[in-house]
Amino acid sequence: PGAAALCEGAKTGASAEMVKMERKPRDQRFGNLVSEPDAVKQGQYMPWARFQKPGAVKEVTFHADARKAYLTGFRKRKTERSKVAKKNIVSKELKEKRKDKRDNMRELMQSYDERQKKMQAMNQGIEEANKLFQKDG
Repeated sequence: PGAAALCEGAKTGASAEMVKMERKPRDQRFGNLVSEPDAVKQGQYMPWARFQKPGAVKEVTFHADARKAYLTGFRKRKTERSKVAKKNIVSKELKEKRKDKRDNMRELMQSYDERQKKMQAMNQGIEEANKLFQKDG
């Protein structure tokens, strides 16, 4: 909650501990609270749970609907993850097939070009031989 919400809480009768907490710049909130043991004793917010004193949290409440959705949604989330994984596998296979096709086509084109060059060289040799025979004949 923001500082304004905490001040409003003070007007409505919220605990004094909540009203004490002020909004400080980020470096002060995280740097000073960790190194100041007095801030821990006053019950102020600590950014990491390991620095909080036992019993600092009075009560934990859950939204009933959100809790039920979370607890009953394990199977749904698991099937959703598996669907996403299957889609990823299929797309990877398609990409691999396309790459293989591309590589095969490149190899075929290279071999075709090589054969064509050889045929042209052979034809030139034949033409030169024919010219020589025609001159002699």
